Amino acid sequence: MIHKVTKDQLLIEALATIFPNASTNKLRKMLTNNRVEIDGMVVNKAKKEILKGTIIVIRDKKKKPQKDVENKLNIIFEDDFLIVVNKPNKLLSVSTNKLEKDTMHSRVLDYLKSKNSKSWGWIVHRLDKDTSGIMIFAKNEETKLALQKQFSENIVKRIYVGIVDGKPYKEIGRIENYIVEGKNLIVRECKNTVKGARVAITNWKIIKSNNYHSLLEILIETGRRNQIRVHLSGIKCPISGDKKYGSVTNPLKRLCLHAKSLEINHPASFERMSFSVKSRFDNFIN
Repeated sequence: MIHKVTKDQLLIEALATIFPNASTNKLRKMLTNNRVEIDGMVVNKAKKEILKGTIIVIRDKKKKPQKDVENKLNIIFEDDFLIVVNKPNKLLSVSTNKLEKDTMHSRVLDYLKSKNSKSWGWIVHRLDKDTSGIMIFAKNEETKLALQKQFSENIVKRIYVGIVDGKPYKEIGRIENYIVEGKNLIVRECKNTVKGARVAITNWKIIKSNNYHSLLEILIETGRRNQIRVHLSGIKCPISGDKKYGSVTNPLKRLCLHAKSLEINHPASFERMSFSVKSRFDNFIN
């Protein structure tokens, strides 16, 4: 259940508005059972002050069948600290202000809660809706912060594969410039003096190509929104299927970008760990 708060009030008061026939004890139990979320985080404090317009999500207390939940997830790795999954394309990483119910985050939450109702999954990073591949979620806030620190300090190694229109002007290349998000969520290259400009670094290597397309291995040193798509469009080789950034082909009826591998230092053991998942792009170009 999703509810938008219409005035500034305490959380327990908002819950009483949503469930007018429920006793205060039942409302408090809802909080202690980790069923109330605000901004993607579980909230337990009854007297938390919330503002008008805040979105409250009430999780169903009924568990989904374990098999149904697991069927929605392709789990690459899991331990007590983190879970690594393969996100399909056309699925949001997390919900937007439109409050989509089916996201990668919601599927991970359903899976974790099917095993332990008090479990939670913390968002570490995101992939674009139409990009498939490796995503990592944390099982506690300390792990989330440790992993996000690795992302911000470029300790995480992220490799993508993608099919592009045409062929880049050289076999191996590097793009380092500034990009900014403009109107309608369109990202563009810009000068460093533009307000909101952020540095973005993308490396590519041609794996194979034909007269129409090339398969690239792409390593990013920064994780800006739409970074790969903007950079490859900038060298006249947009990701195939990416009409938003200039592609004129769509050979696989999808955005041809896949997060192939992710390498991290485990937040507890500090062991270097690498996770990877294949894509169907590999066999596209003979």
